[in-house]
Order: sequence, then C-alpha cells, then structure tokens
Amino acid sequence: MSNFNIISVNGEWQPAFVPTTAGAINKLVNLESLAIYFNTDSESIGSLPVKDSVAKFRSLISTTQHPVSGHQFVLKPISGVGKITMNRVLDDKTPKFDVQLLFEEIGFILDDHQYRDIISMVDMYHFFLRYRQYRRLRPSDEEVAASKARAMLKFAGKAILDQVHERRKRWTWEHFRERRDDRKRYVELYKKKLPATLVGPELGEFDALESKLSYEDLRFYRSIARSELRKDLASRRKLEEEKKKSQAQSGGGWLGWVWGSGAQEQQEEILGVQMNDQRRKELYDALDYDERAAVAASFEPAKDSLKVRATAKLNKGSLTLLMEPHGCKKEVIGMVFDKLRADVIQRPTNFEACVTLGDLHVHDGMTEGTLYHDIVRIKRDLTQPGTPENDGTMVIATGPVLTDVDHAFLMVKFEQNPLDERADNALTVRLGSMEVIYHKGYVEAVYNFFKPPDTQMESINALMVSDWSSVMPLY
Repeated sequence: MSNFNIISVNGEWQPAFVPTTAGAINKLVNLESLAIYFNTDSESIGSLPVKDSVAKFRSLISTTQHPVSGHQFVLKPISGVGKITMNRVLDDKTPKFDVQLLFEEIGFILDDHQYRDIISMVDMYHFFLRYRQYRRLRPSDEEVAASKARAMLKFAGKAILDQVHERRKRWTWEHFRERRDDRKRYVELYKKKLPATLVGPELGEFDALESKLSYEDLRFYRSIARSELRKDLASRRKLEEEKKKSQAQSGGGWLGWVWGSGAQEQQEEILGVQMNDQRRKELYDALDYDERAAVAASFEPAKDSLKVRATAKLNKGSLTLLMEPHGCKKEVIGMVFDKLRADVIQRPTNFEACVTLGDLHVHDGMTEGTLYHDIVRIKRDLTQPGTPENDGTMVIATGPVLTDVDHAFLMVKFEQNPLDERADNALTVRLGSMEVIYHKGYVEAVYNFFKPPDTQMESINALMVSDWSSVMPLY
C-alpha cells in the first residue's frame, strides 16, 4: 500500500478545520495502490541489512506514477476514495452516518504457478499437523539407533492406541464431569476477572484453566459469563429502580427531609465487590453494557428515519486465470464486470441491502479460432436467436430482453422488516437476458488448471521427505 489517510474536510470536501459545533462532520478517506502479490520465483532478501531491506520493500510498491514490473499480482493495485458524513440530526432523507466508497477498478488474478505453490504450502502444513500430533509418542534417538524396526513398530502401536484411548475417553462419565466442573469454575472466575477483582490463588487457578481449555471452549465459556453478568446487572438495576420508587412514595415526608435520607449516597456492590466509578466503567465496557440504555430506549425516532446509509461503487472489476506467468502469458478464462454498486440502509426497525451489476463478460482464452470470444455476455436484443452450431457449440439465451442500456443487468435486494409491512423478510432478484456459450474446450482448460498434476504431487512428497528427514529420522 502506497498511502492511506483520513482527513477532516468541509462541505465541499476540501481539507479544513471543522469546529465541533458544526451541523455535520465530514471525513475524507484516501487509499492509494493497495495490492497483493505472490511471486513464485523471487530471491530472498532476508540476508540484507535492515536499511537495505526497508529500501527494497519500498521499491516493490507499485504505484500509478512508478509501476513495478515482474510482480505476480493476486490483487492488482487499487485506489479509492471514501466519504464519511456524520450528521447531528436524522430524518427520512438525512442519515446519521452517510458513507460512500468509490473505486475505479479492482482486479484479481491467479496463475498456475501460484496455485501450485498454494497446494504445496497446504500439503506441507497438513504434514506438519500430523507430525505435531504424534511428536510426543516418537521414540528417542537411542531407541532408533539400537533397533530401528522395533522402535518404528512400537511407535505405530502407540499412535494407534493413543487414538483409541482418546476416542473412548471422550465418552466416559469422568470426562463429562471434568468438563462440567471446568466450565462452571471458569465462568465463575471470569465473572470476577472482568471487574478486576481476581487476585491470589484464584488468579493462578484461572491461568491454569486457560492453559488447559481449548480456544473454542474459552470463547464459549466467556460468552456464558458475559451473558450472566449482563442479566445480573439488568436485574440489579431493575431492583434499584423499584426501590427508589418505593422510597419516593413512602419516605417523601418531612421526617425524611429532616434526616436527609435523599442525600445519602448508596454504596453499590456487585458480585460481592464494592464498585467505584472506574471499576464500574471497566466492567460495563467489557460487557458492552450501557447504563443509560433504558433512558435512551425511551427515545424512539421516526420509523422511516435513517441511521446509516452506505454506498460502494466500482466502475470495473475482473477475475482472471493465467498460464505460464514467467513465459508467454496465456489467459485461460477472464471475467469482467462493470458498474457494480452496493447500497446498505439501516433504520430503527428496518434494514435494506441492494446490489446491482451493470454489465458482465466472460472471455474464453483457450479455444483457438473460436467465433465466440465472450462465452458469457449480456444479450441486449434477440434479433439473432441462439441455435446449436455445427462445431458442437451451443448458444443459450435466458431471461427477458434488456432494452435500456443503462439499466442494471442484475439486481438483488434484501429487506428485513420492510416499511410497507408486506413481510418479515423480503428478497427481490431481477436478472436480465444473457448469452451463455458452451464449449468443452474452456471447461476442460479450467478443470486442468485446478487439477494438480501427478508429477507435482510426486515432487511435493519428495520435498517433504528431504526437508523433514533431519527433523524426524523415522521417515
């Protein structure tokens, strides 16, 4: 990425100082030359000094003014502008947050060398996971040196028995009882940790449980603890409000005024812990709990008022499969779409999302001498209906005719709680007419592109054996 910045602007989107008393606050976001490249035959720069490495990395950033040749881009350099407006007043035409994202072109590319290296990396990672699973069971170097055959036989037996024992252990009552006790204890300790009151031996017990439990269990148990804390806080607030109302009704006489009961500050206690303002704020932030939610909920804006309106526009996008990136580049298939737009609107009780597409083409780069270079294209008229060709090519026409060139070819709109109350959820899809050219040549080319060749898989296995032989001599 060459540049990314967010600046304050005025109503004309020019850089300016905006006072906090302004009716609307505008922010301008600039993104320049964001790209992702995956070079398959690049030299290592790990041995360079830090200063030279930084200069080398900066020289690899491709910009419009200084394009860098030789990169195998997965995401070609893109630049865009974002406009964010925060209004203080909201109605049916002015949202509280108005976001616009404008991009000129976004292009994705995948070549066969990148796909080959991705498959190799996945296989290597899968091999590493299997190695890590049985690492604790592997025999020592002394056992292998004494009798390699015996050591490998014992290793295989331990690996099989370990899987059997682990599978049976998961269905024992002792395992269920242990998981239950761990869950209850962790939830209890985590509820104390959120207000920062977990100290002493309980802190060590909490750390031991975090080391023992898996990542999925920790996420699940923490969600249980947060949910219980929210319920406890809500019930305590409700009891306090009822207590204040009863005191106001029963203790509002002159005797209460004499003793000054209304001016006494009540000490708040949550889960046996005396809470001050700092601890209460940290606890509420951790739980995403708003103490003034009840007051804020009493203010109900108009049903059709806009809370958020976001728009993203893309003039052109592409997805391409390439062959031979380091030689004579050959395009297998390429998809190009124009005028892609996404709109999102959120109201107090309504949510709408709409995606429109103006034009679509899919180019066949493998069939030589074809009469149909675009195997998928929008059909604007039906003056020449599709018919089977003599060479095995078939033209398929679907959908109604688009007479308006500027009309969207594809429109998908989802509404949750529509304003007209016609349904709980509504989905609208409109698709224009298009031509699909079928030929087995490009279908086979795409299949062969994603099918790893046997020679490549043999080289991957040889690479794994040679690289890991020093780490795991049993193989």
